[in-house]
Amino acid sequence: MVNYTDGMTLEEQIGQLLMVGFWGSTPSQEIIDLIQRYHVGNILLFSRNVRDTRQVLELTQSLQTIAKEAGQRYPLLIAIDQENGIVQRLGEAAPYFQATWRWGLSVQRRLRTK
Repeated sequence: MVNYTDGMTLEEQIGQLLMVGFWGSTPSQEIIDLIQRYHVGNILLFSRNVRDTRQVLELTQSLQTIAKEAGQRYPLLIAIDQENGIVQRLGEAAPYFQATWRWGLSVQRRLRTK
């Protein structure tokens, strides 16, 4: 069985475990350094990183390019704090998915009626 971390240094392996955020709607020098020097493999976006969907597309493409040029073997895992309840970082431009607690409540109601 092949392990995706085979051939990675310990520092690269640790970097792949970290998920970090940053300030701004474009890659800051801080996030660039974390990707290039510390091999960070996961990014979390917050409202401070989001203006609109086009900007988020450009931001994520830029982050992926930085990681690739830094020699990372795998694309970054980029997540966003989007809960589809009170927290909706992408606003109305993103698809709406029912909040998890509402979904759970509907399942619970269906189970009670059986």
